[in-house]
Amino acid sequence: KTRSTGGSSTAGAPPPELFPGPGERPLVGFGPPVPAKDTETRERMEAMEKQIASLTGLVQSALLRGSEPETPSEKIEGSNGAGTPSAPCGSGSRSSGATPVSGAPPPSAGSTPAGQPTAISRLQMQLHLRGLQNSTSDLRSQLQQLRKLQLQNLESLRALLKGTEAELSMRVSEAARRQEDPLQRQRTLVEEERLGRAGGAAWAATWFPWEAQLPSF
Repeated sequence: KTRSTGGSSTAGAPPPELFPGPGERPLVGFGPPVPAKDTETRERMEAMEKQIASLTGLVQSALLRGSEPETPSEKIEGSNGAGTPSAPCGSGSRSSGATPVSGAPPPSAGSTPAGQPTAISRLQMQLHLRGLQNSTSDLRSQLQQLRKLQLQNLESLRALLKGTEAELSMRVSEAARRQEDPLQRQRTLVEEERLGRAGGAAWAATWFPWEAQLPSF
C-alpha cells in the first residue's frame, strides 16, 4: 500500500521540466542586439571547440592506455617461461647419475595465439587514434576558416562605417560652406521671404474672400 501511494503521488506531481527555475528562464529584452550571422558563426565555433577538446581528450586517454605496462597475465607467462629452463640445472647438480632432463616444454597450442588478440586490439586502437587525429585536424581547419570569415565581415563593416562617416562629414561641411557664402545666404533669405508672402496671400484668400472682390485704388 505504501508503494502504491508513493507512485500515485509521483504520478500526480507535474514534471520539473514544465516549470523551470528562475535561473533557467531566459531574460527577454536584455543585452545588445546581435546579428543572426554572427550568432550562428559564434555557435558553430563554440561547438567545434568543444568537439576538438573532447577529441583531444579521447586521444590522450587512448595514448595513456597504449603506454600502460603489460598485464599481470602476460607477466605471469613471462616469469613461467623464464623459470622453466633453470629446473634441469638444479636437478643435475643434486644427482649426478640421474638421466638428463629434456629442455623446456614446447609451448601449448592455447598459449601461442594469446598474443594475437592484443596485437589486433593495439592495431585497432592505432587506427582509431589516426582517425581521431584526422578529424581534429579537419575541425581545426574549419575553425580557422570561420575565424577568417568573421574577420573579413568585421573589416567590411568597418569600411562601410568609414564610408558613411566620410559622406556625412562632406555633406555637413558643404552645408556649412553654403551658409557662410553671402550670395547663398541672400538667396535663401529671398526664397524664404517669397514663400512667406505666398503663404500669407493664400491664408488671406481663405479667411477673407471678399477682399479679393474689392476694387483696388
